[in-house]
Amino acid sequence: MNRNKIKTAMVLLAFVVVSACATTPPKTNTRSVKTGESVELVSFGFWNGDCSPKYFNLKVEKQPDHGTVEIVKSSIKIPDNPAIGTSSSKCSGRDVEGKALNYIANDEFTGIDVVKLSVQAPGLAGWQRYVSTVNVTKK
Repeated sequence: MNRNKIKTAMVLLAFVVVSACATTPPKTNTRSVKTGESVELVSFGFWNGDCSPKYFNLKVEKQPDHGTVEIVKSSIKIPDNPAIGTSSSKCSGRDVEGKALNYIANDEFTGIDVVKLSVQAPGLAGWQRYVSTVNVTKK
């Protein structure tokens, strides 16, 4: 096989892999909050084998139209069966520093608001996407 065919095959393979990752549907959740109040949309924590916190990225892809969001430090309890990876018995039940995304509803708004975010950490295949729907009702 000549070099041009190999390069073409590599480019096509890269395109297929990137396309497959880009089409992975986001994880979704719904929260409710009263006007002018705050609610935690999501929280994340990642840890090393010695139970120390592992660095990760959390970014807002789409700001809400009728409120604000803030990324804050949070404490995450390491579960027995985490959604990603594994937990050793020495880490299970311990607290690890993480991050949470809080939504604060505008005072006068009622209705549905949407926030899109992504998280990236060692052990994840690229950026994992999330869509949080917020149902805002009157106080």
